[in-house]
Amino acid sequence: MIPVKIAVGMSGGVDSSLVAALLVEGGHDVLGVTMCIGGDPSRDDNARRAQNVCRHLGIPHRVVDLRREFGRKVLGPFAAEYASGRTPNPCVLCNALIKFGSLFDALAEEDVGALATGHYVRKVTHPDSGWHYLRRASDESKDQSYVLHRLDQKRLGRALFPLGDWTKEETRAAARRMDLPASDAEESQEICFVPGDYRDFLEDLGVCGKPGPVVDVRGCVLGEHRGLHAYTVGQRRGLGIAADEPLYVLRLVPGDNSIVVGPRPRLLSTGARVEDVNWMVPEGELADEFAAEVAIRYNADPVTASIRRKGPSSMEVQFSEPRAAVTPGQSAVMYRGDLLIGGGFIRASIPEYVEGAGDAPEAREGSG
Repeated sequence: MIPVKIAVGMSGGVDSSLVAALLVEGGHDVLGVTMCIGGDPSRDDNARRAQNVCRHLGIPHRVVDLRREFGRKVLGPFAAEYASGRTPNPCVLCNALIKFGSLFDALAEEDVGALATGHYVRKVTHPDSGWHYLRRASDESKDQSYVLHRLDQKRLGRALFPLGDWTKEETRAAARRMDLPASDAEESQEICFVPGDYRDFLEDLGVCGKPGPVVDVRGCVLGEHRGLHAYTVGQRRGLGIAADEPLYVLRLVPGDNSIVVGPRPRLLSTGARVEDVNWMVPEGELADEFAAEVAIRYNADPVTASIRRKGPSSMEVQFSEPRAAVTPGQSAVMYRGDLLIGGGFIRASIPEYVEGAGDAPEAREGSG
């Protein structure tokens, strides 16, 4: 049963605006909420747009100041990961800890029973066990299950995703029919809290890496980088080096503040070591070794892989075919068909080629 009072996390965009409209149309008691994660809450553009929509729908709206929580739970780890030579996806932490964590907790006095968002994902609850599962959106091109893979059962239990069976085109068409102010709003940017170049943003946060060497796989110095925070695995442009062939960032090495570059074949990995895994299916549904499809970054096509559990929250992934730019700090998210099994943070890739073997590729044992 859908709770009597539902909060809708609203950014002023078309997706969350339509969610609020659909719930109002369904006769529910709806509260629009916008979280402020930076700047002055009284001048927040998202809040202003959301207020316009709520006024149109005749529902109350509240701005929740979460700047302190966001700084501690998302911005701090975001900066620390880059400083450590990893490339994080902050949306993963924000959804689990802020949107479905701090935001919901801040609404306790409002007697809210659930939080609805405009995410494109489907939630299914088992009628007997009461376990909450997540499935990919019907429109896989808009699926957002990847960034929700850290939600636990408590958070999932109070989450509603009304757009899981909608396409973006259907959403915009419905918003226009309802004459919503946000019907033609532009898509939000990839990292909502970074206004421009993420490297400048990191430097404003105090992540100012020191210059260091750019070396090839044999250790020969090819140039100098501006700081590890400004680079990521798989990057080709902006390296400031000259070479006879295109070179890509293979690894960031904080220990000696170096960047290792090499030709594209060296960018391939047969697998990944993954830690801090959040399992989204009951313990008894998974063996110690099992097959799944794994996405190694947001919007990446999943690849078939063999999963070997190494402990309660760690695993090793072996891909059925090598993948390029397996990046520490990103998440490896597992699926069976459209069912989200869980995911964790990539800590290391398993290289396709053994370092020190010259240009002759040698497949690792068990790489397939």
